[in-house]
Amino acid sequence: MQHQRYWERHPSLHAFLVAFLAGEWVTRSFAWFYMMVSRFAGPTMTIAVGYLMLYAIDSHHGLATPVLHPSAWDSLAVGASGIINVTPELVFPGTVVLAIRALLRRNWLHASLYALASLMFAVLTIMLLNAFMTDGITDSFLSGMLLWRAISALSYTVVAEVCSHHGEGDQYSSQQQQNQQARLDALTAQVEHLAAELSHLSTNVQDRLHESATILASNLQVQLTSELSALKESLHKDREKLTRHTSMKAQQQRETRITQPLEGKAPAPVQAPQKRPVLRALPRAGSEGARMAQASFDARAFVFSCLQERPEAKLAEIESLALARGHELSQATISRYRKQFLARRESSVLANNESSTM
Repeated sequence: MQHQRYWERHPSLHAFLVAFLAGEWVTRSFAWFYMMVSRFAGPTMTIAVGYLMLYAIDSHHGLATPVLHPSAWDSLAVGASGIINVTPELVFPGTVVLAIRALLRRNWLHASLYALASLMFAVLTIMLLNAFMTDGITDSFLSGMLLWRAISALSYTVVAEVCSHHGEGDQYSSQQQQNQQARLDALTAQVEHLAAELSHLSTNVQDRLHESATILASNLQVQLTSELSALKESLHKDREKLTRHTSMKAQQQRETRITQPLEGKAPAPVQAPQKRPVLRALPRAGSEGARMAQASFDARAFVFSCLQERPEAKLAEIESLALARGHELSQATISRYRKQFLARRESSVLANNESSTM
């Protein structure tokens, strides 16, 4: 429990301990070392081969010739020979790794070149081990081995140089691809931003349209309600007018039914002035003037004037007034004109009521 709390208080130390115990750092360290050796091996072996050629030309003897008093140049020649003999074994793992990486990148040229260099190093190493185990190491074998190792060193230098230049091209192309990808990402982000703004704008437009539609619907509802209320009031007034007109017409019909029996029962004394004593006193020449006066007499206007003065006047009374003025009217004619008068008065009353309501 205490150990757990200690590691919880020191998470960095715990992570370092776990990584150290896992041992991955060992593999990565050797991989880094082999990669560095493979990168330095090409220039180093080329310099060593060049120095051996200079040493052979200057000293006029080979490495197998014994020297009584070796100088620094002789020691450097021995060191260059050691570099040429040992470096291929150190470069071999790095070249294999480079070949595998080229295969994973589908770079067939680099993969084939690194594979060829690795095969040369492997063959030379196997030949040297075979001679060592079979006691076949002689001066001629060592001279030939040194020659082939120098050739493999120069070949590896050329391969590394070619692949490095191609690698720079690949890096340039990869950098260009990265730049294009960055531009594409920027364009994608811009398009997404514009799409978001367009969506926001569309939402705002829809909200405004919804608000406008709501306001328009409420205004239409209010307007329709007011118009319906006005229409209901107008219909109610028209119904009241119709009711009054119907009641007045019924009242008129009742009055007509009441007056008709009176018209049918004309009193006999009223017919007494039929003798017309005044007319009897006129001379024969005046009878013609009386007939013209009777023809010019407006019975309708006379009945209307009598009813305007006395609306409750009866038929016999109006007939008596006409006879008193020297005109002859029948009760049927007076009744017809009286009906016209009542209808006219009723229509005028309705017109006055409508104008007062408006």
